[in-house]
Amino acid sequence: MRGGVRVTPREDHGSNEPVNVTVTTADRVKWLQRRQTSELVRAAKSFLRTGLDLAQARSTEAGARQAAVANLAVSVELMLKARLTALSLGLLYVDLPVQLRVILADPSAVPDSYNVHRWLNFIEIGQYKTQKVEYCIGAWSVYGAATAPSKPYLTRVSELRDRSVHGVLPALDHYEVARVAYTALMMYVALHDYGTVSCRKDFLTDADTKLIDGFPQERLERLHKKIRAAKAQAQGLGEPVKSPEVEGWYEWATECPVCGSDAALEGECEFQPGNWIYDEYGSPPPWSEEVDWGELWFNAETLKCSGCGLELEDYEEIELAGVEVRYPREEDVPQWVEEHYELDRYDDDREPWH
Repeated sequence: MRGGVRVTPREDHGSNEPVNVTVTTADRVKWLQRRQTSELVRAAKSFLRTGLDLAQARSTEAGARQAAVANLAVSVELMLKARLTALSLGLLYVDLPVQLRVILADPSAVPDSYNVHRWLNFIEIGQYKTQKVEYCIGAWSVYGAATAPSKPYLTRVSELRDRSVHGVLPALDHYEVARVAYTALMMYVALHDYGTVSCRKDFLTDADTKLIDGFPQERLERLHKKIRAAKAQAQGLGEPVKSPEVEGWYEWATECPVCGSDAALEGECEFQPGNWIYDEYGSPPPWSEEVDWGELWFNAETLKCSGCGLELEDYEEIELAGVEVRYPREEDVPQWVEEHYELDRYDDDREPWH
């Protein structure tokens, strides 16, 4: 048998004979994974409750608001890491030794003779650093749920976390604090929906539920204020402002819904592969216009106008303002494929396709 790490006798209450119980490496890893997840959630809930209590007090004192944001942001980071740990223990840590990566990748394949205790004990005592929050946000975007906070919300929380924990935050209005609290609450709801250990709905208070239900309306009212301010600013403009063409995969441009100037969009590209098939060596075919390579889309996450100064902070605000959030980039498919896939760059006549 592979993966057995310990055999211990125990008394069977229905018999006087001892019963051998085999604890396998897979059992040990599963137990450790569950324990680490539970500990991360426990700590996250403590920071979350402290932060929510401070946020819901609606203090006008700058220090209290910074403390609220700091606690809420730390809770979000811990919940992100709890989700990673629940998926795979190896995802949580940075620069694990190859032996430990192999053990975590397939613990059932570890031979009985191999001493796994040493490596797993290193995790239990906190020997290894955990991933940075940016890594966790990227991983979270792969496992998104209907209740999950969007990437712009999480990125903003990450920015505020660094500034609130390591320095002094500039003055934050109530909306900004409520936005962080809303993000943390929706993260907790998402973990509950995922079935993450120790995430129970009865943790949420009536005040928490009120914030979850009321924040979208508050966001809409804030958007209306932004648009009114942008319209006032646009009255002093002459012709719409034109900006240089954007380059790269993380930027795009559109027309401002208020003044008609060029508005810069930030976001990410999404490639939907076509029906092309890898060859027997696992490589894509040579480039050809006859191959259905797929579709490339730009998904907007923020908007900033170069004319009236309108700023929209996430895709939901962009949609509410009547602006498209997805843009086709068909003409850029060849460049995307070239940069992201290892292709045979020559056709049958050995002419470079690009």
